[in-house]
Amino acid sequence: MTHEEYKQNGANLEQYLLACWGREGRVGYIILHELLELAKEHGYDNVYRAIKIAAEANVRNIRYVKGILAKERKKNEPRRRLRIECTCGTTHFADENCPTCTAALPDVTVQEAKESLRQLFDGFHNT
Repeated sequence: MTHEEYKQNGANLEQYLLACWGREGRVGYIILHELLELAKEHGYDNVYRAIKIAAEANVRNIRYVKGILAKERKKNEPRRRLRIECTCGTTHFADENCPTCTAALPDVTVQEAKESLRQLFDGFHNT
């Protein structure tokens, strides 16, 4: 990005920020610089959208804009899946039931499982 493009994008961000947040005057250099850095990292459209969301929530600060952008990035990242080794010797993803073990388990109601855990906890807690 050339210096002229940087200046133009900064001016656009400044005008948009002032319009959305209902302020007059100029935006400080540090805030404008942070917005431009956020735009490089997240894209201008996402920064504009985050500024608008912050204004609609009546929270007009850069930390809130950063939080919106971080939350969106986290939401859009692919979820990492943890592969574990099961007690039966097979491996599967941690968020899935083991096909070998679950086939061998007896049917247990939720109430029975809660009671079993409660007894286990009470026995552990009393020792």
